[in-house]
Amino acid sequence: MACVIATVGDECKKKNYQRIGVLASEGTIVTDTYGKYIEHKGFKIAYPPETKFRYMRELIEDVKQNKISINTRTTLIDEINSFNDIDCVILGCTEFSVVWDH
Repeated sequence: MACVIATVGDECKKKNYQRIGVLASEGTIVTDTYGKYIEHKGFKIAYPPETKFRYMRELIEDVKQNKISINTRTTLIDEINSFNDIDCVILGCTEFSVVWDH
């Protein structure tokens, strides 16, 4: 059985990333799910601050309600760009990938 998070961590390691931003649902952030699985590989994990949780929830709800708009995509891009001093951003929520591909 493969763990998606561990596999993503392996891919980041291959690319020599060290500082990783993670956009994810509130629950994933609060429980430090990515940190638990890949921080031991030497990564520094950065999550959005709690003040950004509202935007994460809105993005997720836009996808669930099939209301993806240019504003939805712009919000996702703004959240990606809000990270400082990182090597990559993981879209750690299926809904974020849907917005990105839309």
